[in-house]
This record gives sequence, C-alpha cells and structure tokens, in this order.
Amino acid sequence: MGTPEGSAPGNRSFSRRTAIGAGVAAMGAVLIPKGAISAQMNSDARTGSSASTALLGGIVSRWEQDQWARGSYSVLPPGVTPNVRKVLSQASVQQRIVFAGEYCDPAFPGTMQGALRSGIHAAEHLSDVSVGVSGKTVVVIGAGLAGLAAASELQALGASVRIVEARSRVGGRVKTDYSLGVPLEVGPSWIHARRNNPVAPLLERAGLTTVKASYKTRARSARDGKPDQPANKSLRELQGILASSTSTAPKTSQSIAQWLAQNSWSEKSNNQKWASDVELTQDFGLDAAKVSVESYFEGREYLGGDGLVAGGLNNLTDMLARGLNIELDSPVAKVSAAGAGVQVELQSGEQVSGDLAVVAVPVALLQAQLPVITGISPQVQAAISSLETGNLEKAALVFDDQWWLRPQKTVPVLGVTADARWTAFYDMTEVTGVPTLFGLTGGKRSTTRPATDQVCLQEAFAAVSNAWKPRAR
Repeated sequence: MGTPEGSAPGNRSFSRRTAIGAGVAAMGAVLIPKGAISAQMNSDARTGSSASTALLGGIVSRWEQDQWARGSYSVLPPGVTPNVRKVLSQASVQQRIVFAGEYCDPAFPGTMQGALRSGIHAAEHLSDVSVGVSGKTVVVIGAGLAGLAAASELQALGASVRIVEARSRVGGRVKTDYSLGVPLEVGPSWIHARRNNPVAPLLERAGLTTVKASYKTRARSARDGKPDQPANKSLRELQGILASSTSTAPKTSQSIAQWLAQNSWSEKSNNQKWASDVELTQDFGLDAAKVSVESYFEGREYLGGDGLVAGGLNNLTDMLARGLNIELDSPVAKVSAAGAGVQVELQSGEQVSGDLAVVAVPVALLQAQLPVITGISPQVQAAISSLETGNLEKAALVFDDQWWLRPQKTVPVLGVTADARWTAFYDMTEVTGVPTLFGLTGGKRSTTRPATDQVCLQEAFAAVSNAWKPRAR
C-alpha cells in the first residue's frame, strides 16, 4: 500500500526553518505573500519589544463540503435519546451486516475513541451474530478509525478482510496536512478522557505524544483590543450552571437552550451568545437550540483529562492500516445480503462478494444512502434518520513570530468578542513547534463562511489580531 495522501516522510523533523522554508512550497495550504495579510505591532510597554503579525500561511477545513463526511460528527437533536446509539451498535442485517462509527458508541460519541471502540465492538458483534468469523471473508466499507479497528479485530479473529475506501487515503475524518512543513490537523486534534482510553497506547506505539489541554478562556474585543470582562463573566456563569448539581433537571425532549432557560440563562445578550458559542456550539457543532440536552451528558462520567496530539495523527491511522488489504478510490453504491453471503457493489460497477460485511461510514452518508443498504429494519432505519451531524471547522494560522498576548500559561484559549464568526483561538505552538493558532467556528457560523480559503484566513486573522496584539499600556 502506498503512502496515503498528506503523509510526512519518515523520521522527518519539524522546525521553524522547515515551516518557512521548503514546506511552504508544497501544495495544500493557502500561502500568504509577505505583507499581504500583516500588521505592525505597537511596542509592548512591558517588554519594550515589537513584533510583526505577518501570516505565513494557513489551512481551512471544510467538512460540511466533504462528500465522504458531510459534517464533523454525530449529535442528538432534541427529543432523541442516547438509546439510538445502542440500537445501531446492536443492529445487524440478516446476521451478516453490522455498523461501526462514532455515532454508534454510547459512551464516547463524536470522538476518536468512540470510532475506535465501535470498530472493535462491530467485529465482536459480527462474530456473535454470525456464529464466528474465522475462515470467513469480511468486506469492510470505510478505512477511517472505525473501519481500520474493525478490520484489525476481524483479522485477529481469523477472518479474511478486504477494506474498500472511497477516498484516496486512509483515515477518514482523521487528516493531517503537512503542506506548511508542520503537521496541522484538519480533523480531530484532541484525545478526550484519557483514563483507560484505547487510543492512548496506540498513540504511543505510533510515536506520538500529547500536550495537556486546557480550555481556560479569556476574551478580548476585536473592536478595541480591550479585555472583555462582561463576556468573561458570562462564560463563568454558563459554566457554573452546567456544572451545578442544583440546576433544574432536564427533560429528554428539551434542547440545551431550553434547559438553560429554565436555569435563568438565555442567549439574548451578545455576551451570552459568545459564551454559548465557545462552551457549547464549538463542542457539538450545532447551536444549543438544535442539540438535545441528553447530548451534554453523554460520556460525562468518564475522566482522565484531555490532551492535544503532537506529531501528526495520520501516523496513527497509517500504523493501523499496515498489514490490511485496503483498496482506495473505491466508493460503494450498494450493500446487500445475497444468498448465504453479502454482495457489495462499487460505484464503478465492480461486484465484491463476501460472507459478511461491516459498514463503517459516517451516519450522514447512511442518511444519504451512500451506500444503499438493503434489508434494514424500520427500527434501525429510524435510529439512523434520527441523528444530526454537527459541523466544527478550523482555520489554522501559522506565523513567523508568536506575537499574541497570552494571559498566563494555563490560559491557552484566546477568546474573541465583537466578531461574527471566530470566537475562540487555541494556541497550538507547543503542539506544532512553530507559532500557530487554531481558530474554531461551529454551527451556523461555520456553514456561512467565505467561499475561498484565503478570504476565510483573512477573516480569522483579522479577528484574533485585532483582539490580541500587544498594545502600549
């Protein structure tokens, strides 16, 4: 199997020299001519120093436009309970076809560990319902984390496995971009709830490290660059309500917004809208009014802290793909139980036969019937249709100098108010090894971004630089 798209050369080291030298000549990122998007800092009275905010380049994610993702991850809408995930994790079509994906892991939906766990569970479930898989041929549709995990487990159980993948690379929504000379995660960046997390030891095996993540946020206004204390206060109030055991008990039919309204919180003021965007919308990828209150409590009992993955998550998926039979550029049109086995029809018209199958594609694709799966029961189809897909997007900005103010080491999130879209930026310098900010936007804000990546980067750069560049005191 060849090197997947976006992979870094083996044993490559990353440095500022790499980022601003040969790396920026590669394709894939938006490269910024010097002076095209820049501003000269005022002297910082505390240090007497000055710095340029020149942006070297950046990348923009567009998962809502990705034909094989159609968004970021699954979310429960109001009125839908986590039971639908259990239904999907236990589903089978004629004891021959099962499902895998973050959307059918009740404990860790919307996460890498959820995808990995679901793949392992799907392999075990398929073995159970089909009375063993040893010696049988299994077709796995999708080479994301769930599909790779399912294939590895099935192979360990003695099955002959063939993976068909629509993309020209493995990894699915795990995608690392190296076009600026350093690994920038287009998809997931965080590993959540590290205690007993099955992804953690795999990261170590892949030679990756984690940087302790903190979500402490301080806000400044993009209008005048001053600390926005009212917004900071609103964020603390919202966090207090969400953490309080005395909050009014939610009903399963409620949205998060409705539940918060019962606890004296609304999104009427700009400060409350900003706090809700940072704390909730950028967690679920949907506005609080469109998310079931049940979503907030999914997986909350699992602890262990969070970490940011350094070194390129593609190394993890590349490692998992080794030794597996994977056919890239092979989108599937239809999956059906036929005779005593399964029939998988590719969009090219090729027919792939097997004894069993695992469908490991995002739930948004199942809803779009990509692929069509014949014989699904009404209960399983209803569970598939009931889920929503949230959208969280990034603008990764790479600089020559770390020009921005950082309130203190434990406050890595630069909040931005008075901006219509970019409300939080994560300092990723320790993760990438070069001065880097990740701007996040979710929900409706993310789906109404400028059409071109360069304008999108300009917009994000303007927001953070107007708010966080040093000013004379």
